[in-house]
Amino acid sequence: MKRTLALILAGGVLAAVYAAPVPPGGNNPVPDVSAPVAYKDLMLVLVTADGVAAVAFGDVDADGAEVAYRYRYQAADGKATEAGEGTLFERKVNGQYDPAGLKIKAGPIRVTWSKGGKDRGWVYYAPEVVQVQVANAQYFADGVHDLGNQKIEYKALDLSRYKRK
Repeated sequence: MKRTLALILAGGVLAAVYAAPVPPGGNNPVPDVSAPVAYKDLMLVLVTADGVAAVAFGDVDADGAEVAYRYRYQAADGKATEAGEGTLFERKVNGQYDPAGLKIKAGPIRVTWSKGGKDRGWVYYAPEVVQVQVANAQYFADGVHDLGNQKIEYKALDLSRYKRK
């Protein structure tokens, strides 16, 4: 299906984004879905035909206009993996918001973001293109949980569980 360019108003920000595919025979693009995202303890799992990405959020500035994130990506065929980090921000350049800070980028997966406040933001996506699921951010990577005098090891979330069949 063909994707079209659309403008969205998000958190007081007008941003150009690629909208959901135009339905066959349709003239109007289907608008992206918006959803709030809490930064603390939440991990987004983004699933597309290309693969799966886990995205966990980190440091947020005082007014929520800038937030760090890290990601893990696994290609649909399981052969390629990638990990990295980025920063999301709302910053005006020449009177317009810099589009470079408004995308969560994880491998080839892109999801639009906007600020919401110190503890949360917003994501915008086309469910026909990307499925967004949530998980506990604790499972972003392998780790050890200290429970009193007991240590409990846990493994990172297996991204292959989310692949499209």
